[in-house]
Amino acid sequence: QTGKPEFVLANGAKVEGPELNINEAVFCYITELPTEDTKPDAGSVVTVPVKNGDKLEKVTVDGTEVKFVYDDKNSMLTFGIPQSTGSTGRVKLISSNGEIEYQMPVKPATEVEMVVFTGPLQVTWGDGGRIYISPDQLENVPDGAKMVFKLQFLSDGAQIQINDGGWSNADVKFAELGNGAYIKPSFVGGVDVTECELVMTAEILNLFRTNAKWGNAIIMQGSNAIVNKISFKWENVLEKDLANFVQNMNGTPITYPYTLTWGDDGRFKLTQDLLLNELKVKKGSVLRVYKNLENTGQVQINNSSWTAIDYLKDWNKEYELMEKEFDDAMMEAVNNGGLVIQGGLSGITKIAILP
Repeated sequence: QTGKPEFVLANGAKVEGPELNINEAVFCYITELPTEDTKPDAGSVVTVPVKNGDKLEKVTVDGTEVKFVYDDKNSMLTFGIPQSTGSTGRVKLISSNGEIEYQMPVKPATEVEMVVFTGPLQVTWGDGGRIYISPDQLENVPDGAKMVFKLQFLSDGAQIQINDGGWSNADVKFAELGNGAYIKPSFVGGVDVTECELVMTAEILNLFRTNAKWGNAIIMQGSNAIVNKISFKWENVLEKDLANFVQNMNGTPITYPYTLTWGDDGRFKLTQDLLLNELKVKKGSVLRVYKNLENTGQVQINNSSWTAIDYLKDWNKEYELMEKEFDDAMMEAVNNGGLVIQGGLSGITKIAILP
């Protein structure tokens, strides 16, 4: 609650300020964050010590509201970490009298599972035996995710029919099922099977989303089958392709294969806000440049004042991947306006950041 601030100047000199009295926050705040050694797993819960926990009304992680429990006796707060959270989660505590946000280290999941139905339910052709999945449950499902069924067939004639929300496309085309959308014992290898998977292509996801009606995106029904669980699974790709976030400095999109140049047609800026708040970079994050092996050249990493920080080079056709870790110098540039990436290199297949 009291202390002397220290100012570190650009030339390395340090100046100590006067003693300050600090007014403690009156809203809920965390008194000790997890460290790299104690960081929680994505998909789990975390417990942290807090002050003013009785004022807390809501907790969000990366903008998503999560459930929480406050232990008044021990002043401890427990809340969930969504399974899709990357290596850093933006945790916001929203109280009745204020709010505060933290960057919390998280151990990301390599695979995400989102459960959309839990049974058991014996499917029928009527309302009591139908399964409904809403558009909201499909909102974050990426192309190529697998729809995973935990089930039991009761006879050789069992089947589960998959429809869109408007019942207008009972003949949804899953590549694995051929013509139609019926899961049958013959598809999965007999009546004793307990699990099967369907790939949700971009075409199929779009069909379900655009044909959603009456609050339903997918409706399943059938006979002689018990469904215990339905979930969507996909790989949690933490790497962020910069082509999805920025453009060249002349306003043209970054497309692959990409040529990095010394002019505005082939160089781009990464602003401080983008790096810290969207890409969530921190010390230890990695800038990655993927390229064709036969292409040679260099990537120059500048601060916002166009002073070079480092170079990624390949003059001898040695690398398909060149990497630069965000060290102290990189983070200083990030915190003082961002980065400018330019150079002389063609045949780039992706430029990305691993947060």
